Amino acid sequence: MRTSLKRNLIDYIENKVGTATVSKYDYSNDQLARRTARAHTGTAFTAADTVTYGYNDRSEVVSADAATDPNHDFAYAYDPIGNRQTYTNDGNPATSCTTNALNQCTALQQGAGTVNPQYDLDGNTTRLVVPPSGGPEGTTDHGLVKTKSRRHE
Repeated sequence: MRTSLKRNLIDYIENKVGTATVSKYDYSNDQLARRTARAHTGTAFTAADTVTYGYNDRSEVVSADAATDPNHDFAYAYDPIGNRQTYTNDGNPATSCTTNALNQCTALQQGAGTVNPQYDLDGNTTRLVVPPSGGPEGTTDHGLVKTKSRRHE
């Protein structure tokens, strides 16, 4: 439902089966129309929770802090032109991104593991080879296919 005056921001989204609420997401925004909080309730969740969002002076999300579930706690850092450089989740090792001259992420590092995305000439991600946390054996190759609709599958 959209209720904020003149800005057409979403106030909440609710999914019901009969009279039972399966999931409901309530949103709060600040004067700059940035989302400041998201609360979720309903039978789809083991517990209700609220995630609050923090921003830097360029309105980039720098934190997401959940009231009860630490799996929803994130921290982000950006370079001066807005490329995300690192993020952490619930105290896990930071994930960082090395970019090329086209601002494409050419290496994602987390701890000892590295993922090297590949791109086509249009800049679409075409391949993502993900090693397991234990090393290069048994890597998972996510070959991404570009369809006529320009979406990845």
